[in-house]
Amino acid sequence: MVQVLFHIGMGKTGTTSIQAALDQSDAALQKSSCSYLGMWMDFLGREFSGPGGFANFLALDPKLKIRQAEKFYEYLLTESKRGATEKFIISNEGFLTRLNKMKPFFKRLEQLVELRLVAYARPVKSWLPSACSQWGVLHKTNSGPIENLHVAGERMISQYSVINDWDRLFGKSFCLRQFDSGKDILEDFSQVIGVKISAGAKKRQVRLPVAEQMLRASFNNQVQGISLPKDFDEIIKGRRGGDLPSGLEEKFEFLFDYSSLAPVIEKHKSEIQAIEKKFGLDLMSGSLPEMHEYREREIINFIVGNLMDIVSSHALEIERLKAKIEELESFPNTM
Repeated sequence: MVQVLFHIGMGKTGTTSIQAALDQSDAALQKSSCSYLGMWMDFLGREFSGPGGFANFLALDPKLKIRQAEKFYEYLLTESKRGATEKFIISNEGFLTRLNKMKPFFKRLEQLVELRLVAYARPVKSWLPSACSQWGVLHKTNSGPIENLHVAGERMISQYSVINDWDRLFGKSFCLRQFDSGKDILEDFSQVIGVKISAGAKKRQVRLPVAEQMLRASFNNQVQGISLPKDFDEIIKGRRGGDLPSGLEEKFEFLFDYSSLAPVIEKHKSEIQAIEKKFGLDLMSGSLPEMHEYREREIINFIVGNLMDIVSSHALEIERLKAKIEELESFPNTM
């Protein structure tokens, strides 16, 4: 019987590392008659490809989802015969919280294949703050403004409740495993699938500085719907040019650390000395000035004071432009 393993979450339990390792372990998987099909439902057809296709699949009528399970089974049989594959693996943490929408598909599939549904759970006191930052700020998943921690936490913590529902509905097909910071998640998942997987450079999400999280929160607070990290990156970060850093202290060093000029002078030393000798001048004496003192309070006071004026001015200008646009749009279309 064909074996199919779905790694279904939770998010923030090493899922990114697992998916990267599965992507990079194709040879090891093939050697063990396994195949990683990726995150999404591409194997069901182009209309179900990628994140948008996954949304299309979730929107299907339950009867159509049952038919898709049967179609998937036919696909698995074909692939199994063609490549001698015995076990297929799919990894997507988005499955966990969508049990009600995935239930018809998985229940039918359970009748056709040897189905395994694997999830990891992390201690709540470390998981919940991380989840609130990830899905409350970086990738805002709620409609309306940014939620405070209490409201966001109440929404996130429901991921623990749904674990019991998976267990109740799928029993022996469902497996919940421990995740914590001291565990090698790739080693553990390798034991689950029976194949040693590894990633050359472990892909993991980097924790953003608190200051950037606050800036992203301010940006996402203006977005009424869901806001992806790339929205901020394209609109805010995308406008930065060159090598000028984003932090104040880093900007200061970038502009005023004169010691970085020493290698430039050394490189052109002989040329300048030749000019000295030819014209009888002194062009190499003295030393580079010390970097200016970094007076953070003075700098912040100046920058914030000016930004208040700039923001207020721009807000008024935007309101004038909006009024003008509304006036123009009120005229009948004469074209």
